Amino acid sequence: MTETQAVRQLLREWPRLQIDEDGILRRETSTRTQLVVPESLKPTIYQHLHEEMGHLGADRMIALARERFYWPKMRQEIEHHVTQVCRCVKRKRPNRIIQTPIQSIETSAPFEMISIDYLHLEKSKGGEEYILVVVDHFTKYAQAYATKDKSGRTAAKKLFDDFIMRFGFPSKIHHDQGKEFENHLFQKLQSYCGIRPSRTSPYHPQANPAERFNRTLLGMLRTLEETQKSRWKEHLSKVVHAYNSTVHEAIGFSPFFLLFGREPTLPVDLLFPKREKKGTQTHSGNAEKWRETMQEAYAIAKAHMKKSAKRGQQNYNKRVWSSTLKPGDHVLVRNLTPRGGPGKLRNFWEETIYEVSGRKSPDSPVYVIKPLHREGRERVLHRNLLLPCPYLVEESEVGGANLKDKSINEKPKRSTRCHQGTRDTYQTDESSSSEDEYHMLTSARPNDFHLNEDAEEFHPKDDMFVETAEKIQMPENNNEEEQEEERPPVAEEVEAVGGEPDDILKDEEDVRAWRGRSTRIRQPRRIYTYDQLGQPTVQLLKSFSSSVRASSDGNR
Repeated sequence: MTETQAVRQLLREWPRLQIDEDGILRRETSTRTQLVVPESLKPTIYQHLHEEMGHLGADRMIALARERFYWPKMRQEIEHHVTQVCRCVKRKRPNRIIQTPIQSIETSAPFEMISIDYLHLEKSKGGEEYILVVVDHFTKYAQAYATKDKSGRTAAKKLFDDFIMRFGFPSKIHHDQGKEFENHLFQKLQSYCGIRPSRTSPYHPQANPAERFNRTLLGMLRTLEETQKSRWKEHLSKVVHAYNSTVHEAIGFSPFFLLFGREPTLPVDLLFPKREKKGTQTHSGNAEKWRETMQEAYAIAKAHMKKSAKRGQQNYNKRVWSSTLKPGDHVLVRNLTPRGGPGKLRNFWEETIYEVSGRKSPDSPVYVIKPLHREGRERVLHRNLLLPCPYLVEESEVGGANLKDKSINEKPKRSTRCHQGTRDTYQTDESSSSEDEYHMLTSARPNDFHLNEDAEEFHPKDDMFVETAEKIQMPENNNEEEQEEERPPVAEEVEAVGGEPDDILKDEEDVRAWRGRSTRIRQPRRIYTYDQLGQPTVQLLKSFSSSVRASSDGNR
């Protein structure tokens, strides 16, 4: 009768297993005595050594467990429980934040797409505390408007009554999903003007180019004198004009030149006048020259933008650490809902488990998810806000338990890493013959195998023959849980429990069949012995048995 994988792994520790006077199975080593834990008591061990110990990491729990308990694949199962199954996964911040490869937005003409965003500052004299930022994606030309609030009506008034009236209608407006931009008024105005809407995924400001200008604008306003910082509204137009007049690294030109086809006249030019070239030129000639100049400038700017975007992608993608999700995968969502206060004790992930419904496009890092076991609306989120959780279940399903049962033959879904070809799943022990059996299954010995009731009690630690065989055949093992030990020969075990030497070879086939070993060609067994003074000699087991019988007859 064949044995289970768990039983075979436990039998490898046979020389170290002992049954104490209370009938409890223990594992004894040179440094510790461990209680062999059955499958039914593992949740109790997890509760007392992890959940009631502050949900510390896997290494700390393994150190506590090894001093007290033992079961096959203990390290692997504890790491799996702590990092994949326990409810603390929803509450803790991961050691490594998920980052997907960045994707750049490409444009080829001015006002093909503009980005808008609100920036919140200290209140200025006059009551203004917000800045509406508008940035053209191609030329990087920016405009900033100080406002007293961030309502949708205020944003629409500044954008459609001021910016568009001076520069014309853009083809696309890109913004976040704030209520000031996601409202009925904005939708109607964009529809009437033939403007295509575009928005970022929630809580992903990196997708809005206006956010980068916000950082530059704040840096320029911080350079004001302390007495002038309370009047930042009066200096806003000046710092924005300074930004537009300087060369932008991404395009190789100043935003002012790329938009108007000439360099701006600065106050310093009034102090040191430039020598102007004299000559007459017709309007058509000037327009043709301007067209050629701008075509060349646009081509150079696009080349610079591609080069800058590629360099930025390479630098950012060095920190990439994520995986590709597939429909049906279970994920947690980053908990970013503001509830007041510092929020340092807030759960890092939301309690609800979601299921991936699809992907916006084959190469997009934006996914559509829906609640797993309840009714709710679909959500569109960036991959950086999602954490795969294939082994977590809702607490209501199992009465507060978090362990998700899975079939022995069913392998968990795996997702391929986007970073250096690694895997985004828990790495199991490669030396194991069943890498997906995280939970050991126990079974009783066959009922048709009967032990000898008249045999003497088995004490392997007091038998010198077994101790000698262990020293000769078993290598040194400093880490008992990580390496497998060679099992003593069948004949030695039978002789150690009081069997006759003649019965060893006869009963060997029955014992081997009970163990479930495959039939193979076996070499004659050899044994080290001291038949005479000096060095030990190696003899066949059968001849050794005959010599022992002959010596015993001679002593009689």
